[in-house]
Amino acid sequence: MSSKTGDISSDQRFVRLKSRVFERRPILNEILADHGNLKLSEYSKLYYRRPEYKVDSQRKKEFIEGFREEIETIFGKDIADACAAQPSKSFHLAYTEHHGPIGTSRQLNNILIATIPTLETGLNDFPYNIIIACSNISFNNWSFPRGLTFHTYGNKGLSENQLSFFGHTIDAFPVYNHKSFNQDSIKNLRKSLYTMWNERFVWKKEFNKLNQIIDEICMDKSVLTEHIYTNQIAKLNFLLWDKISDNKETPTQKLIYVEQERLVNRLLLKFHLDTKTSIHNILFDPNYLDLVTKYFEGIMCGFSEKTKQGSFHFWAIPPGSKYRVQLWRRGNKLVSPDGAYEVSLTPDGVRKGILNGELIPSTLLSFILFSFYYGLRQIGGPNQTTYLTQMKEDYLNLL
Repeated sequence: MSSKTGDISSDQRFVRLKSRVFERRPILNEILADHGNLKLSEYSKLYYRRPEYKVDSQRKKEFIEGFREEIETIFGKDIADACAAQPSKSFHLAYTEHHGPIGTSRQLNNILIATIPTLETGLNDFPYNIIIACSNISFNNWSFPRGLTFHTYGNKGLSENQLSFFGHTIDAFPVYNHKSFNQDSIKNLRKSLYTMWNERFVWKKEFNKLNQIIDEICMDKSVLTEHIYTNQIAKLNFLLWDKISDNKETPTQKLIYVEQERLVNRLLLKFHLDTKTSIHNILFDPNYLDLVTKYFEGIMCGFSEKTKQGSFHFWAIPPGSKYRVQLWRRGNKLVSPDGAYEVSLTPDGVRKGILNGELIPSTLLSFILFSFYYGLRQIGGPNQTTYLTQMKEDYLNLL
């Protein structure tokens, strides 16, 4: 039964809404047409059962090598070796999250969805749920990367609460390469929690649980000794997931966050700056650079100098600055809008920028590398079905 609102029924409004959504997300419409009758868990399993792409064995070996090294820098050799074995068996990874503490329902849902298909094979083959997480976001992003998000039912009803490791002064800073939180940050976090309890946003039971999380996870020595915030969060999420999913009767996967941008930079340094790969050409060859502008200008999650959206290949954090700036191609250089920062489009110029922590690879460059060059199957959100498909078409045109 439809309810009337003015002259248009709610059913008609819903049809109109779907039409507008599918105009902007046509691939999502195709997926729903083909598989809309399936439960989400069934579709998730179906995705994993699809035949592997034909992947060049040397490229696959390269990716897994860089991937393993990146994980080892945070979690050590044993975990890194076990994680590297998973894409060796099935060359896919999940790209569904921003790099921050798990807490929102969207984050938890995505983590659970990524877990479903591996339950059929058991934990022996896939003991880790590996998430490639984007750190090229600001601290004021909706996913609240600067702290913990949780819901409580207090004297004012259901409420969403946030405990932050940092104050609002860092809101516009990028998460990438940000310094770690420390003991003083924990003290401020506890003060905020006490205020919530005192004002009855949380009750004693929740207050004690949250203090326990702070004591056992945020204060864990392995977390506090990290010097980069993203490494801290990778360890924090590992410990937090282990705690909330603890079930002795039914063991669950361990959660591993891998920083997307740092992995891209590692692969570029290791395999592409000094070797004539197609990625090398896209970075440095003037003919390829012209084609990048021709085919990718204006696409979703790409870049557009006309509308001042995105950035060409990399974003930059100039020396002495804490803010990201866009970069636009000017001949054989990438230059910030004010001209104060520039990097030469040469192997030495890009290498210096990466090693100094100044260059953050763009989403477009990251997906060209992961999905199109290495052939890695990516599991992501609904928007990815649109922009990754468009990127693929334009990448093929470029080649």
